Amino acid sequence: MADITYIPIRQLHPHPDNPRKELGDLSELAASIKENGVYQNLTVIPGHYLSSREYISKCVDEGGDAAAAAAAWVPKVMWVGDDYTIIIGHRRAAAAQQAGLSELPCAIVEMDEREQMQTMMVENMQRSDLTVYEQAQGFQMMMDFGQTVEQISDKSGFSQSTVRRRIKLLELNHDSFKKAEKRGATLSDFAQLDKIEDLEARNRVLETLGTQNFNRAMQDALEQQKWQHQKAEWIEQLKKFATEDSQESGAQKRKSSCRKMPTRSLMSIRSVKIRLTCTNLAIRKPRMPATRRGRPQEPPSSLRENSLPLLRSSCTSCAGTS
Repeated sequence: MADITYIPIRQLHPHPDNPRKELGDLSELAASIKENGVYQNLTVIPGHYLSSREYISKCVDEGGDAAAAAAAWVPKVMWVGDDYTIIIGHRRAAAAQQAGLSELPCAIVEMDEREQMQTMMVENMQRSDLTVYEQAQGFQMMMDFGQTVEQISDKSGFSQSTVRRRIKLLELNHDSFKKAEKRGATLSDFAQLDKIEDLEARNRVLETLGTQNFNRAMQDALEQQKWQHQKAEWIEQLKKFATEDSQESGAQKRKSSCRKMPTRSLMSIRSVKIRLTCTNLAIRKPRMPATRRGRPQEPPSSLRENSLPLLRSSCTSCAGTS
């Protein structure tokens, strides 16, 4: 058990990888700390990453340019051995500073980066302090440090499927995701987006999440996805049909199959309008023919006339007979 040491607040620095990016409203916590003090100690590690102000000051002191230093700074640009980095207690530290306290009780520990990330994730999740997106970022960081989904599940208390779904949310547009959260989107709403395979379409629907247009946008996206699958299946069937036909041997056999082909192909794909050129294949959305007394209507003469040269063109032996 680490000893408790009182450390000046000015020497305590937030961890740049803290999963919780927004500390929320601190006024109530600050009022409580001002009246009663801090009951629970913070957990910190020795050393810290230079803040933007510290890094620029250091570069200027060494003869560098302030503008260049400001452009080069990132949250983990340089580690120094003085002061301390907070692992547990970010909100308490910020609220205590707001309340006017000058020092805080801290337990000083030694941790590697993986242990730091793991400790912050577990602590925040136990307190329900993280948003869904912050959870996803935390899980991804743990995986970046070599943790498996199973290990993350054991340490965080979330199921493996939940961990995978959270991480998948990182594919979505961050700004649109945050706006959806502010509109009151629920976890079940975000889970519905998994049904959409295309990422671009998923992000379009995400923009409507938390609004009255979400269900309609979701339905349209799923219908479009179903149609794309249907179209791909038809194209594969046509390619397979053309390949099988090209493998038939004997001129007489090929001519015979060409004469029978219009009837057979119209029976199987009469609802699809096909246009073939030398270089491309275009398929339009099917339009079911009207029926009368339960019997399919005969294909229009225009479709029969357009299909015949199309199908004959697939047979090389018909080139001179069309």
